[in-house]
Amino acid sequence: MEIIQEETCGAQLNDIVFLVDESGSVGAPNFQLMKSFLAQFASVVDPDRTRIAVRTFSTKTSLYFGLKEPKNKVQLINELPYRTGWTNTSLALLGSLRDFEDDRNSVKIVITITDGISQDPVATKRAADKLKADPRNIQSFAIGVAGAQMFELENIASSNDHVEMLENFDAFTKILSTVLDKVCTTGIEIHQSGKIEIAGKTEKTESKVLVLSMNGKKSFEVSSEKNARAYVSFDNSNPSEAAYDFSFDIEAGAKKEFSVDKYYEKIYIALYNIEAEATLIGILINDKVPFDAVGV
Repeated sequence: MEIIQEETCGAQLNDIVFLVDESGSVGAPNFQLMKSFLAQFASVVDPDRTRIAVRTFSTKTSLYFGLKEPKNKVQLINELPYRTGWTNTSLALLGSLRDFEDDRNSVKIVITITDGISQDPVATKRAADKLKADPRNIQSFAIGVAGAQMFELENIASSNDHVEMLENFDAFTKILSTVLDKVCTTGIEIHQSGKIEIAGKTEKTESKVLVLSMNGKKSFEVSSEKNARAYVSFDNSNPSEAAYDFSFDIEAGAKKEFSVDKYYEKIYIALYNIEAEATLIGILINDKVPFDAVGV
C-alpha cells in the first residue's frame, strides 16, 4: 500500500461520491482491496474540506453513507458489506445526483469504480450524460479494473483524462497518489455556468483551472467577489502565468466579458485569488457578444 503523508487538494472544497461496484464478478477478496483503497483515501484527506460519500451498486444501488455522515468514515468503509449481484451502473450514476448537498460552493465529484461492462451500456451512457449535463458541473471520474471496457469508462467520465484503467485489483495498492492528483488538479469542466470558491492567498497563491465547454458558443463572462487574476489558453489544458494566450485582472465585485472570433470546443482558464480571503468566482458561457470585447 502506498504511503501518502498528505493529500494535494490544498484549500479546495471537494464533495466526492464514490460509486463502488459490488457485483458478483468482483468477489469478496477483491472487494476488500477496493475497501482498503477507499479507507486510505478517506484517511489522508482533510475531512472538512474534502467530504466523501459511498454508494454501492450491483442489481440495485444504495447510499451506504452520505457526505454529512458524522461517524468515522474509515471505520464505516472497513465495515462495508459485500452483497454481489448484477452490474447496473446506470442506477448508481442516477442515484449519485441525489447525494450532493447544496450547503457550500464545493467541487462536486463522482468516482465510479467497476470491474466489468454494465448490464445495459445504453442506459449507462444515458445516465452518465445526464450526470455530466447537471447544472452543478459534477466532475465524473471512472476507474476500471480487469474486465471493464474502455469505451464505457470514457462514456462515464467527464473527459478521457478522468479515466484510470487498472490491470488487476492488486493495483489498488499503488494508485492513491494518482487518483488524488487527478481529483485535486484536473481542470473543472463548466458546461454553461458555475460558481467556484478559491481559497485566500497564504504561503502560496491559490488557483484553479476551469475548462469551459463552449458547445458552439463564442462568449463567456467571469466575475469575482474579490480581486483575482486569470490566464487563458485555447490549447493548453494547464495554463499559468508562464504559459497562456492572454490574461486579465478582475476587480472585486466586477465581471469581465469576452468573445472569440472562431469556434473552440474548450477554453482553459487558470484563476488566481490574489487576496488573503477566499473569493467566489462566477462563470457564464453564452452567445452574447460584449460591446467592448475584443475577438481573440
